[in-house]
Amino acid sequence: MKILMAGDTHMDLEHLQYLVDVASVEADSRLFVLGDFGYWEHVPAGILFLDKLDGYAGSKGVTVYFLDGNHDKMSMILERYAEDADDEGFLRVRERIYYAPRGHRWTWDGSSFIALGGAYSVDKRQRLRWEHTLGAPAGSSWFPEEEMSDEDMDRILANGNLVTVILAHDKPRDSEPGWNRKDLDACLPNQERLQRAIEVLRPCHFFHGHLHHRYTEHMEFRATDSRILDVRVHGLDCNPDPRALDLFDRQLQSWVIYDTVSRAVVMGGPKDLASDSNDPDWTPYVDSRAGRYAKPMEAELAIAIAREYVDEMEYNDDTAHDYCHHRRVIIALLEEIRRLRLLIDS
Repeated sequence: MKILMAGDTHMDLEHLQYLVDVASVEADSRLFVLGDFGYWEHVPAGILFLDKLDGYAGSKGVTVYFLDGNHDKMSMILERYAEDADDEGFLRVRERIYYAPRGHRWTWDGSSFIALGGAYSVDKRQRLRWEHTLGAPAGSSWFPEEEMSDEDMDRILANGNLVTVILAHDKPRDSEPGWNRKDLDACLPNQERLQRAIEVLRPCHFFHGHLHHRYTEHMEFRATDSRILDVRVHGLDCNPDPRALDLFDRQLQSWVIYDTVSRAVVMGGPKDLASDSNDPDWTPYVDSRAGRYAKPMEAELAIAIAREYVDEMEYNDDTAHDYCHHRRVIIALLEEIRRLRLLIDS
């Protein structure tokens, strides 16, 4: 079985439709988003997003799985769907959308998995300021349950059965991605918990998002039995800026394909992005039909308005970390303009 692993999608419906398209052709119709999926069902836009994605995934025969990131309202998922689990233990959010709770284990074709969602929000102060300024209820933009506690990890690791793959939102403490914007002291406790999970569970692969940066690293670690082992850590990029001149390349950097039988990883992006490029299990993704999955903007007007919106953003240390949050506004704007353009053209 081949599974499309994807980085943060941030409620970006267009990017998720692109990923669904890729999964329907290149993988076995399974897409797994590694947190910051865009679960915001406490607002109308979040409900509409889930409904639209569910309909599109159904039309392509693709099932979408996700674990929680720091910007997903995980407590609401459990409140609404804890009693609606499928035979594999995933919580059914929509007919084609399933959530993997923290600590959930399952096996696909001989590869065993565990989901370890959550992370610390470096933009916590900004999100709390938004809630206060807008008079929004607590837990509207920043979610107190955003990361696991030490007690949560203790409980998860009490089952010490080894796994083939760890799926997480955050990086493990000892990985060195080369570019890391989540290196504040407050970020480290969650990363240390994930490092501990690696030492206990001894996976072959560790996939994560959160950093919005594509890299692959062979990371050595000391297992709990004192043996020195290594794990391949794969960090995936997020949904790209739709204005980017290198949009197609950025899209490719946001996903990889994992083969549950061979345990090989097929990279979505250029070969020189991977530090394990000489690994025999590494395969570059080559698409002879250039732009096969690229979805260029149809309306020049939409691009112009989106650019104007971005240019007016205050881009400083506080807001830079939450750039993708603003992108949801841009995407909604683009979708509305496309709808109106289609009405005019028809």
